[in-house]
Amino acid sequence: MKAEDYSQKCPECGCIDKNIDIVKVPQKTEGIPEDVLESALKSGKLTIIRCSGCKHTFEYSKDRKMEVEFKKITI
Repeated sequence: MKAEDYSQKCPECGCIDKNIDIVKVPQKTEGIPEDVLESALKSGKLTIIRCSGCKHTFEYSKDRKMEVEFKKITI
């Protein structure tokens, strides 16, 4: 996912916020691309970019390294 795509609205709820979740590989693997699933099975973890509001899945990352790093700054 390109940096400018992170600000796109969710097609289901219209929310702009997204979460990057790292989870264990689920038993049900329907909808996960084969190349992503193959690398996730090796590491045991799957990286998913989801909507913060409704948990709509935008993208499955092929590896755990993200192209863009985000830092949260609390004031």
